[in-house]
Amino acid sequence: MGELQFLTRLVSGAQVQINANGYNRHAAGARFGITTVDFDLLYTISGSYAYLVNGEPLESPAGTLLLVAPGDEVSCVAAEDCRQLFCHFQLLDWDYHSLVFPVRCRRLPEESGIAPLFLREYEVFRSDGDPFPLSSVLRLAALEVLRLDPPGLGAFATANEAVMPPALTELLVYVNNHVSEPLTVRSLARRMNMDESYFCRYFTRYLRLSPSRYVARLRMEAARTLLFQTSLSLQEIAEQVGYSSAFVLSKKFRSWYGKSPTKYRNEVNGAGDSPIM
Repeated sequence: MGELQFLTRLVSGAQVQINANGYNRHAAGARFGITTVDFDLLYTISGSYAYLVNGEPLESPAGTLLLVAPGDEVSCVAAEDCRQLFCHFQLLDWDYHSLVFPVRCRRLPEESGIAPLFLREYEVFRSDGDPFPLSSVLRLAALEVLRLDPPGLGAFATANEAVMPPALTELLVYVNNHVSEPLTVRSLARRMNMDESYFCRYFTRYLRLSPSRYVARLRMEAARTLLFQTSLSLQEIAEQVGYSSAFVLSKKFRSWYGKSPTKYRNEVNGAGDSPIM
């Protein structure tokens, strides 16, 4: 298994704890610093910030998204009158210990598509208080940083050895790579050489989700990403995420997110007109 696959499974199985969030305004010339045990996701709504991250300069003009990693030493100057959206969060293992990430502050590339998703789901979070959609975006941001600069597997595994057993990590990699195929509790239990009842308890202990719920979440997150990033038809997306038809996908998607896939696609395609801008 590659380093990135291992890291991806650990992050995907992590719990997200949102500690602080909101909007900041800074007048031109304002200076401030950030040193935290949390991840900080920072979106520049207007103006431009000049950061110094661990001694290295990093610009953040309007429309850019920055992920500050735990332990980063960051100072900042507002180059002009600025407005910023921030979200401080932690990623926790199954026993609610904070995961350790040997990564550093990164500006997420525009082509990742995470910035408009962050804006959209933050507004949903503010309006109805449901943290699940926003939590998915925060995981995506952490994964994007790992993808851009994956740390050594040995160091990461040592720092987070309590997260989940290697055999379970291998199973999650398998599930991720075969999401378009039938995935039953029975078949997954057999891969782990466990009976179904014990496997369900074992899986839920580490993931805080039942196996069937985990697979459903994985498929829904994959479907949502495809709706946002591609022009594939609903039938094509259904086939890629393991459902027999567009009708089944639509029914599952509506049950999960409270809206149809078509409505979601139309909303995110209009994210550039978000009222917070």
